[in-house]
Amino acid sequence: MNIDFEPIFLWNTADYAHMIDVRRGDITTVGYEHDLPIEILSLDVAKSPALMLAIANDFFTRLVPERSLVLNQDYIFPHQPWIPIAMELLADCFETVYEPPSETTLVQVLVRPITRDLVRERLGVTGKDFFRLENVGLLASAGAKLKHRMNQCALRLAQCYAYSECGRTRTAQNVALSVLREYNLAPETIDLNSSIKRIYTDLKLPYR
Repeated sequence: MNIDFEPIFLWNTADYAHMIDVRRGDITTVGYEHDLPIEILSLDVAKSPALMLAIANDFFTRLVPERSLVLNQDYIFPHQPWIPIAMELLADCFETVYEPPSETTLVQVLVRPITRDLVRERLGVTGKDFFRLENVGLLASAGAKLKHRMNQCALRLAQCYAYSECGRTRTAQNVALSVLREYNLAPETIDLNSSIKRIYTDLKLPYR
């Protein structure tokens, strides 16, 4: 069942309607239609690898070095590993300017121009290209750059998701069990965090 959220969005943003230009459609085909560069790019749409790739191709290429900010709403989140993977593959193009104390939005500034050729060279040409075993290690390097312990934990668990997508279920389970010990995750903590709990549920692992 398709639900149209536009009326709700318009109602919630009515006070700012004069500042908003709503564009309906599939972002993978519509892309970015303006000639103007993008100064602030707030992302809450990269819900699949294909969407992340489309964003990199159509929106990252319109960012301005030393000026444009990117707010990745699901960067620090176990269930969308393609986001930190993409940002690590483009790590020399961005610098982090804000890390939240807990999930989820990371803020980065562009420091080097991004072209479609660069995106193709590093990210690939389809969403499936994110799930290469060598890319799973990028989640560890991304986590090492974070300051807050539970944010690091989230990206360790993102490795579990990525390993599962690569067909390495046993490896994913082993990593998840290691995380229990490394971060001393109490059952109560997991029960209160639905994104963490879902990793253990999906992998059919006890955490008590």
